Amino acid sequence: MEKLGAFLTGKFMHSVLLLLVLTNAVILGLDAESSLVRGYESLIKQVDFIVLTILSISIALRVIVFRTRFFDYGWNTFDLVVVTAAVIGYNADVALLKTLRVLMVFRIIVFFPTMKMLVEALIYAFKGIVSSIVILSIVFYAFSIAGYYLFQNAPGDSFTTLGISFASLFQLMLFDDFGNITKPIVAVMPESWIFFIGFLFATAFSFINLLIGIFVEAIDEVHKSHKLDQEKKIGALGQ
Repeated sequence: MEKLGAFLTGKFMHSVLLLLVLTNAVILGLDAESSLVRGYESLIKQVDFIVLTILSISIALRVIVFRTRFFDYGWNTFDLVVVTAAVIGYNADVALLKTLRVLMVFRIIVFFPTMKMLVEALIYAFKGIVSSIVILSIVFYAFSIAGYYLFQNAPGDSFTTLGISFASLFQLMLFDDFGNITKPIVAVMPESWIFFIGFLFATAFSFINLLIGIFVEAIDEVHKSHKLDQEKKIGALGQ
């Protein structure tokens, strides 16, 4: 069992799984673009069956070998759920379950340490991102109300209701149709530029910089964590 476990987590199986995941992604793409595979449908279906079979066997062996430890690694659970859904969808021809196979593409992340570290950093930064979004929502709400009371009768109909005001400000933050929204208002209310510039500084510029800062800090923390784990492994091998 130990040898089989070492094989399943070894470099060779690592490469095989990467190949299977990539093949799965290619098959899904080809299936969506049927004109490219016209005349090769049976071959694609056979390759698809082989990929699903090998993935299913791999997961079954990992469950048998590692038992309850199998679920200690989050990606194992991910593999089990997605491949089980894919097998059921393949046999029952359920479109929704077959579509779930596209999630296997995200498995590629695990095979590349840099990509994996970025995802870990994103997860680490999740609380900070959520807090930033809450702050942004409060700012948006305040500016939407202010925009409604200040510009509800202004030309352009961009602030006639609270909802429209919110949508218009969202467009402004993305610099989408900026001139068409602001010019009619500035033409009759020259001092209104203060409102729009203040809003952009409070949202677009500040929010983006805040997110960058949170993500950079998260990457630094994840990098330190990985470095510490490597030092511990080296220390253990030295003993």
